Amino acid sequence: MSVRYQIEREDGPICIVSFIQDEDGNKVRVKPLKKRKRESEQIKDLLEQIEFKDGNSPLEFIESCLEKFDENAFSYREVDSGDYQVTLQFGVGKKQIGTSSPLINGVSEYFGENVMSDALERMKTNAYYNLEENANELLAMVRKERYQEAFELYQDDTVKTNLYLAGTAPEILLDAIFQIKAEELPHESRVKLSLQKLGACEINQCHARAESDARWLLEQDSSLSEDVIFNVRLALGNALVSQELFEAAEFHYNEALKMEKEINAHSKAWAYYNIGYVLKSQGKMTEALESYTKAGDLWLNKGDHQQAIRAYMSVIRHYEGSQPKEAIHILQERIDHLVVLQNSNSETIGISHVLGYLYFHQGKIADELKRYEKAKDAFLSSYHTRKGLIGIDDEIEATLNYLVIVCRALGESEEAQSWKTKLHDFKERSIKTEDWKLRERMITLLNTDSEIDPHKLAELKQDVDKMESIHLRVMFLLTLASRQIDEKPDIALQSLDQAMKLNIEEYPDEHVLVLKLYAKIMKVLNRMEKAYDYLCEAIRVKPTYIELYPQVVFLAQELGKDDSKLEHALSWVKIEEDNVTAWQVIGTQYEKLGQPRESYEAFKEALAVAPFDPEVQEQIKQSLHRVTEQVMEQTETDTRSYPLIADFLNEPKEKVHKTIQNRMSEKLYSFQKIIEKHHTPDFWRRESGKIKWISSPEKKAQQYLLLYLRTQLHPDIEVLDEVVIGEGRMDVYIRIPPGINLILEIKMCGEGYSSTYTKGAIEQTEAYMDKKDCTMGYLVVFDARKRDLGKGFEQLYQLGNKQIETQIIDIRHKSPSGN
Repeated sequence: MSVRYQIEREDGPICIVSFIQDEDGNKVRVKPLKKRKRESEQIKDLLEQIEFKDGNSPLEFIESCLEKFDENAFSYREVDSGDYQVTLQFGVGKKQIGTSSPLINGVSEYFGENVMSDALERMKTNAYYNLEENANELLAMVRKERYQEAFELYQDDTVKTNLYLAGTAPEILLDAIFQIKAEELPHESRVKLSLQKLGACEINQCHARAESDARWLLEQDSSLSEDVIFNVRLALGNALVSQELFEAAEFHYNEALKMEKEINAHSKAWAYYNIGYVLKSQGKMTEALESYTKAGDLWLNKGDHQQAIRAYMSVIRHYEGSQPKEAIHILQERIDHLVVLQNSNSETIGISHVLGYLYFHQGKIADELKRYEKAKDAFLSSYHTRKGLIGIDDEIEATLNYLVIVCRALGESEEAQSWKTKLHDFKERSIKTEDWKLRERMITLLNTDSEIDPHKLAELKQDVDKMESIHLRVMFLLTLASRQIDEKPDIALQSLDQAMKLNIEEYPDEHVLVLKLYAKIMKVLNRMEKAYDYLCEAIRVKPTYIELYPQVVFLAQELGKDDSKLEHALSWVKIEEDNVTAWQVIGTQYEKLGQPRESYEAFKEALAVAPFDPEVQEQIKQSLHRVTEQVMEQTETDTRSYPLIADFLNEPKEKVHKTIQNRMSEKLYSFQKIIEKHHTPDFWRRESGKIKWISSPEKKAQQYLLLYLRTQLHPDIEVLDEVVIGEGRMDVYIRIPPGINLILEIKMCGEGYSSTYTKGAIEQTEAYMDKKDCTMGYLVVFDARKRDLGKGFEQLYQLGNKQIETQIIDIRHKSPSGN
């Protein structure tokens, strides 16, 4: 008999008292809860005062103890016989997860999680070793041609259980079952063994090995159920895919789906997933992504969280490579869907795992894009979603690592230190898996200044290869190559070549690291062209990896690849829109290519995102001024529209005036469109959260008009500025041979410049025209009024024999403060 009570006071639980009766007699045990050791000693003292008399039953003794607690102002309640409630969720593969929830207040939740994580790890390890022993027994039977006995041993329930727990089959076990001569078995046993061989090949991802058994099984069609035929067709499709026979594989997958009414959702998900892979391999991305999404949804609904992650990530990684913003959007859609599902579902272990994984990947993309606030939010969500799960210590450790990194990037040093402490505590108490131990051995052996012990290195490599983990093997080769780069670059290249042979394309993070190291080695060897090629390939694999762009851009510059430099810079700003260096590179390259309009737009973007550094801002402003002149010079001009000076000598004066008037109207209209389309922002600045005119906006307007007219009018026409006349100065004065003069006056209107002030320019212009004996004048109004644009001005003012034409240019800011 065992009865347990939690002893409490108002400030919380103190200890657990267990009353135990067994063959050794009656016992009482006191288990202090967290930080309550002193009060627990008081409970022990009280219990020692109670005498267990002969003849008293255990229940009478318990009642005496409880009365003693009452007398001393302690409360109590009977509790469950266990400290923790454990839920486990197993799945095909190496990742088994679960939760451990304390049943008693004050019991450490971490202790339960650690115990269960350790239990899971031991279960998997023991299962794997047991399978190796089974394999040796099978091989001994096969050598003696005792095929039926070997087959029967493989059918043992303990073998099935161990396969389930280990999540993989040792290679020696696969070799053993494939050495059983199937033709020596009864038909029913042969069918069963062939199906089991297909399953083992699926677990170990050695699909091609299953082809002959799959084809034989399909020949037995009449004796197999439809769900079995479905899975056989999947296995055959997988075998064909592994040989890159994609069309044949697609045929078998689609044949399987024709039986979908009889097939469960989990199996259908595999068919959709495999079709997605085939379509992707054939370049049919739209159809592939649709199939992957169907597979992910089906798996998630059936609780297969690991496969759901695999399917969703196939979609997300595609978009991450070409359209990172779309990848983030799809991630958010999946996350929102899972949050709803989690809130409406009582069985949430698998959902929490998938959700936490997607949050983590969202954080990784944001971190690569240097959007650290978003990255932090995503990593926090990932941590809080998964921190109660057991069996995924490596994933939680990675999340804590990233939280330290992004908090440092945000300048939040105290919070970064807090997460670093949590990471340290987590690593201290987490279960040291075989993967973890190997990673630590790599770091100890390879990240030191001392000479590497070749025997220890060979031993480490052997242990890494035994794990059959691509991630671990790549990590080993990368760490080794990093160590060898400076002194033995050729040997480092061999390590990277080995990494590239590990189907690394399926692991973009590791693939990029390998390519970066290739590029680094090429630079050491002074093979810059090859280094450039490797960096380009790294960007193709992972376009969101921002730190690659400055490297490839400046290497392109060093190699004189101007077109490529521009292409990479344009890709850079698609990923990192507020990078001033990238915009400056784009502006400079467009200027070199003789495209001043595009150069001007790039430098404007650079100025908009430039840090508050007077030197940087002045540099960009100088570039803007330089290309502005080029823009005006390159504005499309039809030379036939030049007024022909020689023709004026033979034309009546009225006709000459009309020709010039028409040409000037056309030019001023063209100028209006250029300013409105490209240069409106140049007249505004932001100050204390408000939009205001730049300093001396009329000067800026005059500068643009002069630049435009001097590049657009006939070379024989003089365009003068600030010509003194009486007590005033004309903004623009044009002299056209053989003696025709024009006066242009520039005025701002709105945002502090009243319309009355602007209209005063009519009288002012007329006065200038009188003094210069002009009959044609122009008022160019840069109008910023929000509601009254153009109001109060006539298109043409006829003043006796003089005409003043008005040109209104809309330079309203998107949100001006008013008229």
